[in-house]
Amino acid sequence: MINVSIVSHRQFPQVLEAIKSFSKISKNDFFFVITINVKEIFSEKGIYSLVGNNYKLIINKNPKGFGENHNFASREAKDGLFIICNPDIVIKDFNLKSIENINYSGTLYAPKLIDTQKSYHGYDFRVFPSLSRVFIRQLMSLIGAKRVLVDESSNHLSWFPGYFMIIDLQAFKSIGGFDESFFMYCEDVDLCLRIKKNKFKIKKMSEIVISHEGQYASNKDLNFFFTHMKSLLRLNIYRLLGRYL
Repeated sequence: MINVSIVSHRQFPQVLEAIKSFSKISKNDFFFVITINVKEIFSEKGIYSLVGNNYKLIINKNPKGFGENHNFASREAKDGLFIICNPDIVIKDFNLKSIENINYSGTLYAPKLIDTQKSYHGYDFRVFPSLSRVFIRQLMSLIGAKRVLVDESSNHLSWFPGYFMIIDLQAFKSIGGFDESFFMYCEDVDLCLRIKKNKFKIKKMSEIVISHEGQYASNKDLNFFFTHMKSLLRLNIYRLLGRYL
């Protein structure tokens, strides 16, 4: 069974749509760990109607960060593949038969992406977000320049975002999961680089294709922006201290 962890931040209707896109592939091969991170209206019956008993519902008394939520969900997961999944994704293709035959031990996989806002189709690998690079990227976005996709094999500091990650659960647990000192933002960068440092592999998975809307909250809200900057600073300090060598 393939585990899927989804965290809702007042996004329960999107959570159900994401689950539906999985259930169209199979109703019996996925186990969902659904986390309600903040108070919102939700229906457990809605989940049950889609997946039967193949789920675990977690309701937080207090909000947790991205990494902490998925780390907690991993403790409820079964051995095998662990999918870290945002509510705002839709499965476009999922070759279940091929995936079942893959030897995924010690591996983190990136899906193919259809970005509905930026009009590209490929693997969303990115270079390390140094503070200078982030500044240049923001400047380029103001003039409408398109971001160039990165070949993962070209840079040991490349990574891909945590809106959809497929990872061997044992590899995830063996490196301690996400670093919870990142409350929000950059946990995915840190995870990818620690995966590589620990001699595990990052691979492209053509058998899964997703679309992603993206919220880009740090571009719209000052609190999110400052949280993002704090995480970027922490990440760059970790790099200077040799964490990812």
